[in-house]
Amino acid sequence: MWSIAFSPAERVVATASEDATARIWDAASGTLIRTLEGHTDSAFVVAYSPDGRLIATASSDTTVRMWESGTGKCARTLEGHTGAVSCVAFSPASRQLATASTDETARIWPLLFLRGDDPA
Repeated sequence: MWSIAFSPAERVVATASEDATARIWDAASGTLIRTLEGHTDSAFVVAYSPDGRLIATASSDTTVRMWESGTGKCARTLEGHTGAVSCVAFSPASRQLATASTDETARIWPLLFLRGDDPA
């Protein structure tokens, strides 16, 4: 495992792993709740949004995936970096995501789809 993050309510934790998956675990029992699959290379980083609605995973496949925390469904794949994405951080209001990459860039992604503003 490369990374671990508590949910805001501290009932579950998410892990990111070199097998290209993230996993959601019950924090009290350690029981696996679900596996998030979709990356094509190592998932380096996992983070919960402050409102608890999303989980972000960053990967050496150059993408960030946004997962619905309640269902495990991939809500969006963010593409634009040309190197491995090594860091993610949500804004305090969960409206933006900052990413950093080995391509020596940082990006700010608006998360408009959370409010239904994004038609795509």
